[in-house]
Amino acid sequence: MKYIALILVVSILLVGGCTQKDPQVTVYKSVYQLGDISITWLGHSSFEIKDSDSIIYTDPYVLPAQPDTADYIFISHAHFDHCSPDQVKKIQVKEITKIVSTIDCVRNLTGRTFSLDPGQLEFAGFDNKVKVTFYNAYNDYHEKDKGAGMLIELNESGVVRKIYHAGDTGLIPDFSSLAKEKIDVLLIPIGGKYTMNVQEAAEAAKIIKPKVVIPMHYNSDVYGISGISADPNILAQILKGTGIDAAILTPLVKTVSY
Repeated sequence: MKYIALILVVSILLVGGCTQKDPQVTVYKSVYQLGDISITWLGHSSFEIKDSDSIIYTDPYVLPAQPDTADYIFISHAHFDHCSPDQVKKIQVKEITKIVSTIDCVRNLTGRTFSLDPGQLEFAGFDNKVKVTFYNAYNDYHEKDKGAGMLIELNESGVVRKIYHAGDTGLIPDFSSLAKEKIDVLLIPIGGKYTMNVQEAAEAAKIIKPKVVIPMHYNSDVYGISGISADPNILAQILKGTGIDAAILTPLVKTVSY
């Protein structure tokens, strides 16, 4: 009986030790699938988000040689590696593509552009399918009210999926307002110097509480941005036991072409 009791105690301890969920880590893929939505990391802070009806680009500085044309382009701020008029033209259909960014970026673009007043980074919506809300994003390299984190909402047959692109930001108190949004996927910079580093990004994820985090804006020397090397595996390690999964993607595009 003593041996049986001991086995039971050990079994309970082992089960109890497994109650904290380790992050599920997806490595070495360019695409993360969120239901029927595909999220492709093109490189740096550039993503292509596709569902059955819409094609959305974020910060399209990095593009493939033959990119899809965009229904929507959302740009976080005016820096060249996020707001590139030449790259926008490659994916833009002027009568169709809707572009949303800050005034400093929009003034350099043409077509169906919508600026969100810096200092009043308010909601912008176009239909019942796609919505975007701009939040503040700032640090020592990015002035407050000049750049944005972008909450993208896609309505998939009545199911709303939420993707948050944090832009170029530091670890800021504004993140606390995002926890209530129940974000599905957080696209977050980890490169340090111009943005959060890996440790700060992990703390931000713990505050925002997404289901999945995808690191971005790091190891971008091939795109002409140096000094932001980082190991995304450290992000996954720090998130161990938080219930937040990590999708560590590889960029689809290996260099910027104009």
